[in-house]
Amino acid sequence: MTSSSDTSSFIVRGDKSPFQSSWSRTQKRLYHRAMSGFEMAKRSNDFVRVMVLTSSPESDPDKFHRHFEAFKKRIRRKFGRFEYVAVKEHTKTGLVHLHLMYRGRYISQEWLSDTWNEVHKAPVVWIAKLYSWRLAKHLARYFIKEGFGRFWNSWQWVYRGFMKDWHRIVSEKGRIRALGYWHRWLWIWTPEVEMFQDKLFISN
Repeated sequence: MTSSSDTSSFIVRGDKSPFQSSWSRTQKRLYHRAMSGFEMAKRSNDFVRVMVLTSSPESDPDKFHRHFEAFKKRIRRKFGRFEYVAVKEHTKTGLVHLHLMYRGRYISQEWLSDTWNEVHKAPVVWIAKLYSWRLAKHLARYFIKEGFGRFWNSWQWVYRGFMKDWHRIVSEKGRIRALGYWHRWLWIWTPEVEMFQDKLFISN
């Protein structure tokens, strides 16, 4: 469990709380999802990477999501776990960039390029490791600034049912104070701990 002095780090770390900003509700939710998953990765000593997939002018844009689902299945068959949060960005050329933060094994750019090209007829991809909290925040804010439409995340990007716990903390602590409690909760959460969440949320 983190100490009480650490619980505010999800709120500040040199930045104003996103819940005190002019972001839309969707933008706030995206930031919360992105950083919650990054926090869970940190506590597990897990690597988080960023991946960018480019759409193809030769492929039907209506099939983009279907192709991504097929691509995701190939990743999981070959590399195992692949948990992510994703958002799309329009480029100046009219194509789409799909930006993802993901937790899972390293995937070579060559394999990504070959596989995405097979699935979607687009070889242009990019992948890199997120080394720091500061870089993760910068990327999350870029997602919010440039992203369009809905965002989505896999079931285990944080953990299944995490939004229920977040809303419970908000209702008990208030939205601004909830961020500090949420930071601590992500560091202590396990399925066993969640069984005793009533006492944990009310205490302190």
